[in-house]
Order: sequence, then C-alpha cells, then structure tokens
Amino acid sequence: MLSKSISVALFFAVLASMSYGCSVTETQLQDPAYGKSLSGVQAVALADAPILSPCNNIALGKVTNASANSALSGQAVDGNLATLWNAGALPTQWIEIDLGGLYTVDEIRAYVAQSPDGNTTHEIWVADSSKVYRMVETISGNTVNGQILNRVYSPGLTSVQWIKIITTASPSWVAWWEIQVCLPPSPTDTPTNTPTDTPMPSVCNNIALGKVTNASANTAQSGQAVDGNPATLWNAGALPTQWIEIDLGSPASVDEIRAYVAQFPDGNTTHEIWVADSSKVYTMVEAISGNTVNGQILNRVYSPALTSVQWIKIITTTSPSWVAWWEIQVCLTPSPVNTPTNTPTFTPTGTLTNTPTNTLTPTYTPTNTPIFTATDTPTNTPTNKPADTPTDTPTDAPTIAPTQTPLTNTPGKITGGGNIDPENGNAKATFGFIVSYDQGDSAPRGNLTYIDHETDMRISTESFDLLVIKGTHARFTGTAIVNGTQKVRFEVEIDDLSKLGSSDVFKISIPDYTAGGALTGGNIVIH
Repeated sequence: MLSKSISVALFFAVLASMSYGCSVTETQLQDPAYGKSLSGVQAVALADAPILSPCNNIALGKVTNASANSALSGQAVDGNLATLWNAGALPTQWIEIDLGGLYTVDEIRAYVAQSPDGNTTHEIWVADSSKVYRMVETISGNTVNGQILNRVYSPGLTSVQWIKIITTASPSWVAWWEIQVCLPPSPTDTPTNTPTDTPMPSVCNNIALGKVTNASANTAQSGQAVDGNPATLWNAGALPTQWIEIDLGSPASVDEIRAYVAQFPDGNTTHEIWVADSSKVYTMVEAISGNTVNGQILNRVYSPALTSVQWIKIITTTSPSWVAWWEIQVCLTPSPVNTPTNTPTFTPTGTLTNTPTNTLTPTYTPTNTPIFTATDTPTNTPTNKPADTPTDTPTDAPTIAPTQTPLTNTPGKITGGGNIDPENGNAKATFGFIVSYDQGDSAPRGNLTYIDHETDMRISTESFDLLVIKGTHARFTGTAIVNGTQKVRFEVEIDDLSKLGSSDVFKISIPDYTAGGALTGGNIVIH
C-alpha cells in the first residue's frame, strides 16, 4: 500500500515549561476538562517530521466510543491534529471506532499524546459486524508524545468494521491526538508503471545537483532538494511563506527549471521563481499559480534562456501544505560543442505540462515507531524592499507582515500555558506558547496556540516578527491562522508576576477579537 508519495502531516512536541518554567503540573495535564488540548502539551509543526505516505483514512469522522470521557472521543478521528481524546485517567483505558461497514485495512496510525514519556503497552483489536473482537497485536516499549505508532499489515486485515485500541500500561493518562485507519488503494487510485501514464521530461543537464543551498527553515536539510535522490526531500516544516535558494557557483544560461512537488493535501498553490547573477540582486521570472498535487513536476521552459544566472530562489506564498520539494533541477542550455546545430536555443522534446500528476514516486517505508526530533523552524519571510543594494531579499517579493516602524527584538525566551476567562463568566480559553529570539536571528521563532472554547475559535501562529521583553512584561506579534483558514495579524502581551502563575496575565488581540486577563490556571515564565 505504501507509495512513494508524501503526507506532510502536522506533528507534535511538548511546548512550554509550565510550573516554574520546567514542567507541567499533574493537575493541569490530567484534568479531562482539557479534552481539546492537553495543558502544556500541544501540536506544533516541525522540520524533522517523519514523512508517511498518504492515507485513505476511513476512520475520519466515524462514530466512536471510549472507556472514559466518551463525549470527546470523536476528537481522535476529526482529522485535526491539534485536538485529542483524553481519557483523564490512567490505564486500563480504551477507545473504539465504528467504521460503519466492512473494510480491508492495511495500516493503522495512532498519534501518541503522552506526558511523561515512558514504557507503554497498547493492544489493537478488530471485529467484523458481529462485534466479536479478536486481538491483532500488542505493542510494548518506550513511547513519547508526538510519536506515531504506524502499524502496517500485509496482507491486510479483512472484514473489519470495529477497531479498539486498549492501553494497559502507561505512566500518563491515556490520550490520542489522532487515529487513522488506512484503506488499501484501489487500482483506479494507483497509476501503473506504463510509460504513457507518466510522461517524462527530456534529459536535463542538471547544474543544481549537489550545489550549496539555503532555506527559510530547516536549512540543514535543504540540500536534499538537490541531491539527485527522489526519495529524499526538503521540508520547511511550516506553512507559507517559505523559500529555498540554490547557489549554482557561477553564472550560467538556464533554459529549464523542474520542481518536484511534495505536498499534502492537494490544493491551490502559488510559487514564485526568482533569479540573480553573481551580485545576488534578485529579479522575479514568473509566478506559478494553480492546483498542484504531490509528485507533480512544475516544468518551466524558458526560450530564450535565462542568462547569467548564479542564484535561484523559489518562494512559496500560498499552499494548504507545509512547504516541501522532493527535488529541484536546473537545466543548462547545451553548448554548440555538445549540440552541433544552427539553432541558438534548446527545445526539449516530450516536455511535461504544468499539471501532470503522479510523476514522482519516491520510496519511503516508515518504521513501526517513527519519532521526530523537535527543532526550531525560524521563518524568513521576504519583504518588499527595493533592491538598491545587493541583498538576500528578492525585490518586490510578497510580505505577510508589512513593516511600519523599525522594531528591535529582545534576545530572550518566554514560555507559558494555561487558561483565562475571556468573558469574566463561565467561559474558558486555553493557550500555550514558546517564543524565543537570539541575537543575530532574522526573526523570533516558536509557536502559539489559543482556543476559545465558548466560540470554538482556534488561533495558531504562522510566523513571528517581534519579541520585546521588559522586566516582567513581554509582547510578541506576527501572523496567525484562525480556524485553519483565515490569515490575520496577532499581538500577545503577557506579564510574569508570580512564580506559581497565580497573578500572571495573558492577552491576545486579532482583528475584531481581544481577550485577556489574569490566569485561572497555568503559568507564564520569562526566562
């Protein structure tokens, strides 16, 4: 079932130090009232996230039941990796999914929500329509929050309608961020290897192979976009705006750029291609907009060729997916020595159109327990500065956050998590954040999630542009996404007024919404 494609999913990490800036209090973590996010443990996007193949998830939105806190058990199959089911109790606990019909299942993915880390035992049981369960396997070992227990069955499990995961041992209250049940792809979903099904571009004299690269985030892995290996990729670990840059080493004539899309889910994207000579003053060549899918090749042919090109930057300004590329190839115009012809330009045959699908099939076989390592993923968003002086910032590049007056970031780190009462009544809002800035960084980095449980409004950050710390007060601003769709500016102000958080203050503002006040639970720490 595993294909050579990508599911750039959201993944998890332990966020902020809550009690004394070091650990989450047991009361906060184990309160089942925090059914929508474990207090102090929160979903964030990371550059080193494991890449799994797409899952035809038949558990999505299905009927669920659980041993405890059953009303919130549906949050384990809601497709939202920022919500979870939390039993609010130690083992033995279980969650059950009714698929609604009989299916063949070849993969189950269970996204661990756990604190503290430690040895756990989980049993996977299945049943047909009679609901007479049989145990498939027992999974035992050390697990950590955010880990994916990825169980692949070959041959697939047949006649499955009911799935139950029973946790019999854990140091944590039992919870799952998400459970996915993957259906084997049908022949119509899986393209064959027939050459006519996968049109191929002409041979490329790829001058980007192995060259020096840079990126807005996860720079250390950006070289995997030019390593010639279609089974590896660069993954920014963040939504747009993100960019990747290639130094060809010296000026060259370029007549073709091929960018191999790594994307999940499919959807409308906008990518800008910028080039520069040795002075590194960028000029935009074109913007490519439209629906793209994982494995597609964005094949751009330039006639006449682009001349004196040393630097190439691809900026993704719009995408439903975290920005990633399997491979980027830059094709050199053949010289007269290699191509004896009177034609001054090279026109490749069999050129792929802008929207082929399923052309790239890199292989990736996930292990049973893929674990990611939390790393910072700073975002370097291009600004609208004119290119009067050679600079790394392309001219006329789009910007999410317009700069109004020069602002100075304060080196330091702030963390926090807890609850406020946004309406001074019985309403509840929860938040968690970690923001830091080091001298020399282009921008602050970190993450913030805020949920107003009265309105079910969810705010998650996309990027930061300011962190100012003055004594016990701090302020940070940037760009956020509301309810997964609307991009807005945000501002947060916090006050660290007590060691235990009882007097700490949190306030958040976006257009048409402001909430804040003293914490009703939790803690904020200025480190």
